[in-house]
Amino acid sequence: RGGAGGGCRAGCRTTSGGSSANAPQPPILEAGLPCAAFRRARRGEHSNERRVLRKALASTAGVLANVSPDQMDQPTPCVSWTVRDLVNHIVGGTTYFAVTAETGTAPPPNTADHTAGDYKTEFREGAERAAKAFSADGAMEKAMKLPFGELPGSVFVLIASTDTFTHGWDLATATGQPTDLDPALAAQLYDAVQFVPDDFRGPDGQAPFGPRVDVPDSASPADRLAGFMGRRV
Repeated sequence: RGGAGGGCRAGCRTTSGGSSANAPQPPILEAGLPCAAFRRARRGEHSNERRVLRKALASTAGVLANVSPDQMDQPTPCVSWTVRDLVNHIVGGTTYFAVTAETGTAPPPNTADHTAGDYKTEFREGAERAAKAFSADGAMEKAMKLPFGELPGSVFVLIASTDTFTHGWDLATATGQPTDLDPALAAQLYDAVQFVPDDFRGPDGQAPFGPRVDVPDSASPADRLAGFMGRRV
């Protein structure tokens, strides 16, 4: 619950929820932004990926700041999760991303109930740790061992960004906040996830991504991203 996988899917499972460490690595490196990330990695260009993560963390921090304890039992767009589950995932995810970037190996899933304490401060502290971990020398080139395969930091940081931002949209929706989150960042992440193949989509708990949901052309960039990730907008 406190890690970055299992339950609702933001876009890619990042803990052991649903994937075996011995399973074949998903072909997510064959197209789209991950390939661009590899090209930048070879040239030593990483500032964009780091900025994207900081913006995603800041966006979700803004949503989390307006969540109150009396909302924890409300449903969310993640059909198997309440607001409490979602907050635990978001808060725990920051430490998961940080430890993975620091050590090169994903930690075990965290089942702590962060909502029992000061979850807003805990998120801010975890977010800063994650941002620093991905900014460390060599972090973008470092091989990071994840339950679904091994990726360089320059790619995993984009997965972390998408997970964080999309779950911020989930939380905003569940708690009645505006969902037009950081339009420029949402558009950037939307372009980044176009590589997702249909065979990665399926029911909640059975596949990394939900079935794509069509949204109106007039929808905000964040809503379009959410629809692509399988959310009902």
